[in-house]
Amino acid sequence: MREENKMDKFYKLTSQQKSLWILKDTDNGSYNIPVLLEITGKFDTKKLIDSVENAYNNTAILRSNFVVDENGNPIVKLLDTNTLTLNVVNVEDKSNMQNIIDKLVMKKFDLDNSEPLMRGVIFINGNETYLLLVFHHLIMDEWSTKVFLDRVFDNYSNNKAVPSDDTYLDYGDKDISGSGEGYWKEYLKDANYVLNLPTYKQRENQQKHVGDRVYFKVNHDIKQKIENFAKKHGCTPYMIYYSIFILLLGRYANQKDIIVGTLFANRLRQKFMNSVGYYATTLPIRTIFGEEETFKTLFNDVKKNIIDVLGHSNKSLDEIVKKVNPPRDTRYNPLVQVLFVYQNVHFEDLSIGNLNIRSKRV
Repeated sequence: MREENKMDKFYKLTSQQKSLWILKDTDNGSYNIPVLLEITGKFDTKKLIDSVENAYNNTAILRSNFVVDENGNPIVKLLDTNTLTLNVVNVEDKSNMQNIIDKLVMKKFDLDNSEPLMRGVIFINGNETYLLLVFHHLIMDEWSTKVFLDRVFDNYSNNKAVPSDDTYLDYGDKDISGSGEGYWKEYLKDANYVLNLPTYKQRENQQKHVGDRVYFKVNHDIKQKIENFAKKHGCTPYMIYYSIFILLLGRYANQKDIIVGTLFANRLRQKFMNSVGYYATTLPIRTIFGEEETFKTLFNDVKKNIIDVLGHSNKSLDEIVKKVNPPRDTRYNPLVQVLFVYQNVHFEDLSIGNLNIRSKRV
């Protein structure tokens, strides 16, 4: 994100931000990233507020909003410090608290006004306290939530100074021309651009984007075996889970050539590892199953495939779609209809003196 005018604090959008900005008029809160923490034990409310505000003030991308320049192009505008307000709400009825949380989580951010793209509320219910933070995806990804919360509680527990973080402002777009464009065109040439999963009824002519969530846990013994297998073969558990997933999809769809999107953290350089911002990117991974495929051969192919694709992860999915230009169909998303996400970086439960802090599902 290259600085245009240091005096006015305006910056260009990254490719990820551009892709999301286009959808702003259809956003109904679905691009909000909520974090809910349960804090039990006696603690200092003002100190927690100060720690959150310190982390906010010292993280440049969190103090940003988006305006349109004279040519109609969106640009990033940095807000002044001390523009975040955390409200404290005393609640007696937890069901009422949950209703407030649900509304705040889905409340749409106003991208057309100079307000922070982050909001926060502290709920106090007897000896229990809940910290709710909501970020717009334009300034945050899941990895970054851990980085931000670690800073907050390092400051709260150890009075550790919050580092100044403007790294994302240096995370500039890379041109899609040249070898990058050629790579994706060749990689996805003559692919099956639609994953034909069987459905119990005929697909409608227009997508409705209506779905649901199903939660389940992987048995601990199975998890341990997968981690041991990954260690033995010099790869990550993600590659194992992904191989299992696409094998299942390929059989369901009865296709030998499939494309599945996967979310990459996109922090290949060390300087980005502990930075806050919207780095994550979705890339299409193509798999061609062999006639006599075994899991071992599939896994080895997947491993090489992912490593190769990671070398071209500076492209957003929208840019790839534009360059590959697959046939369009209103019933399907272009290129990617199924997304595989493996989140192995998250805020860990912790204890600070007599305080216990636990992450809660929103």
